Amino acid sequence: MVQIARERIDILMREADLAAIAGRMEHADRYVDLARRVGMRYNVRVPTAFRRRFCRGCYRYLQPGVTSRTRLSRGRVVTTCLRCGHMSRIPLGQRAMPGEDPSPAAATEPTDEE
Repeated sequence: MVQIARERIDILMREADLAAIAGRMEHADRYVDLARRVGMRYNVRVPTAFRRRFCRGCYRYLQPGVTSRTRLSRGRVVTTCLRCGHMSRIPLGQRAMPGEDPSPAAATEPTDEE
């Protein structure tokens, strides 16, 4: 059941993206609401990439420039919801991509392919 819930959350958030691009913000908000409800019902976390696409204050879909404002301030990405005014602050930093070694020595070591 958990795997099915994750798949449904993924599908709903992709549909929210498509609806927002098409300008149907009411539909995007509804898809976000449904994705959250699926996550709560089956005790599954909404992935971080998706969690940053909706407001934690009013649970509306955030589309930069339309329903949200994004700024860089003091080493953070500050996203402000233009509907409720809620601000989320995400620290900037050296983040490794999934599957990469975050140690600085890994970036300087030559590989056998060279």
